[in-house]
Amino acid sequence: MTFREIKSEDIPFVESFLKDLFGPGFLFEISTSDIYKTYILEKDGVIVGVIQFWSLFEEAEITLLAIKKEFQNKGYGKILLEKSIQFLQKNNVRFVYLEVAVDNKQAIKLYEKLGFEPITVRKGYYSDGKDAIVMKKNIRSSQLEIKGRKLELLISQEQINQKVLEIADLINKEFEGEELYVVGILKGSFMFFADLVRNLKGKVYIDFMQVSSYKTGMESLGEVIFIKDMSIDIKDKNVLIVDDIIDTGRTLKALVEALSLRHPKKLKTAVLLDKKERREVDYDADYAGFIIPDKFVVGYGLDWAEEGRNLKEIYAVI
Repeated sequence: MTFREIKSEDIPFVESFLKDLFGPGFLFEISTSDIYKTYILEKDGVIVGVIQFWSLFEEAEITLLAIKKEFQNKGYGKILLEKSIQFLQKNNVRFVYLEVAVDNKQAIKLYEKLGFEPITVRKGYYSDGKDAIVMKKNIRSSQLEIKGRKLELLISQEQINQKVLEIADLINKEFEGEELYVVGILKGSFMFFADLVRNLKGKVYIDFMQVSSYKTGMESLGEVIFIKDMSIDIKDKNVLIVDDIIDTGRTLKALVEALSLRHPKKLKTAVLLDKKERREVDYDADYAGFIIPDKFVVGYGLDWAEEGRNLKEIYAVI
């Protein structure tokens, strides 16, 4: 999923789907002002949505948010709004405003879920005479912290859910009609492990191991310590190792080498996050979700000295 500023070559396509949504008389304007921005959301090179907003000092207003018809009701509006808020947070905006038609219950529910609150009603705001609810969100007050360090949203819950489904689909295809033993690496993988297993088909058995290569701080030791072994014999069995993240690659490579000595039928690895910049050994997971920058991350099972595991999204510590 790509969130980027609109280019001149995007305009005809965006104009076309906006007129399809709002009627042939809809006027789509691109401002060249530094305070007024137009961004698009792309999936596999296809534009799925557009958003426009202005920002001045500590305030911003979203003036247009539209998702192409065939991509509606699939979570893309939420992703587009979340990415816009991330952009505005980085630009020191405190308050974000938007208007929504009073009868657009679905949009109102989404905005409320994302922390927007109604503050007033504008009578006859729209060209058809409909009233608009003005909603406001303080995007600084919602910024999380751990140990005095701010957290910046890196991957939303919706993006995680979609990626888990994609990985599960690939695994289901490879092991179709076969038994699969899924082994979660404690503690960081527990959320990813649970969500992934829920979407696996056929006969699935689970177990856990605990392997450590981290201090209680933010830096990796580069050493592998096996704390808890699995309880099953994996000889001649299909085994999938599920971990939260691969960075140097040392831990996962060492684990795979150790388990290979137990002669499984097939041994595969799945990770949600991949810090390729940190790789120190020639090893990649068989299934990888998101390639992320070299930042310390927390949430969705990942922690900083046991804090942050319960967060639904994945955040970078800044």
